[in-house]
Amino acid sequence: MLLMMLFCNLEEKKMKNLNDRICLNSINIANGFYYKNTIFDLYPLLLSLDAQIEFKNILTKKNYTYNAYSINRDDYIQNRHVLFLSKLKFPITNLWNKSFCSRIFDYTFSFNFLDEINIIFICVLLNVKRNIISDFLMKIFYNDKVITLRDFQVLLLNKTLPLSLVEIEDSLRMLDKSIRDVKNFSLEERSLKLIKNFYFDILFNF
Repeated sequence: MLLMMLFCNLEEKKMKNLNDRICLNSINIANGFYYKNTIFDLYPLLLSLDAQIEFKNILTKKNYTYNAYSINRDDYIQNRHVLFLSKLKFPITNLWNKSFCSRIFDYTFSFNFLDEINIIFICVLLNVKRNIISDFLMKIFYNDKVITLRDFQVLLLNKTLPLSLVEIEDSLRMLDKSIRDVKNFSLEERSLKLIKNFYFDILFNF
């Protein structure tokens, strides 16, 4: 019984430390940085992608409106556990009318609990008018890096929907090359494959 209590206390402490780390690190995303242990909080990710989020404090009934340019980091961390999402505008501008977001979990073996999971967050934003792609933006958040890919890097500008299989394959090859060409950045082949699978699903199901 005593051993069980000690084990539970250790697990509780481990999760508390993990949650503290997530809480402290995740808010930095609003300034363009992503930390791989931001598993439970998507709001800072959305802030970095030009979202505006309104919360209501369930204790004081006070409203808080956040975006990447006005967020108060300390205020958010202090009140995070009592904030209830009331409104979300994503993105703030009207430049994009299609958006696709996903978290990809790539499990790796490690004796360190915090290093067992690599989390990749992907967001694809498009502006489509009369079935023609007029603008494209893709962001990949991994560890403390943010990769930004534009339309000319994936050969989608002015393409008509639905895309042909040849156009999709050409875009996938360019995506692969553009990611590999990013300086001071490297992905495992398995992680790159997961990103490409997500991207393929978007293009194929348009």
